[in-house]
Amino acid sequence: MINNRVLTAIAFGFLFTASMNANEKEKQKNNNEESDIATMTVVEYQEEIDLGFDPYYFLPDDFDPYIGMPLDLEEIVVPEEEEEVELGFDVEKYLPKNFNPYVGQ
Repeated sequence: MINNRVLTAIAFGFLFTASMNANEKEKQKNNNEESDIATMTVVEYQEEIDLGFDPYYFLPDDFDPYIGMPLDLEEIVVPEEEEEVELGFDVEKYLPKNFNPYVGQ
């Protein structure tokens, strides 16, 4: 006859093996989701979207949407100054006397 300790050990062994198998399947599922995330396209809206409720009341007090988004200085794109265009002729001949493009109308 099988002792209660042996039955308990077998039961725990079975549960442990089953949970390990479930964890492995979960890891494979997460890996598939990560590859799906890499192929996603992000759609950015310029206008504000009305959700019909204020999400502020549903967020934790210490909610910060920018957590985990470190500032990477290499990602910042600084526009370069435009090169001066040489037209090949003197434009002052075609402008009115005392022309100043920086004076308002």
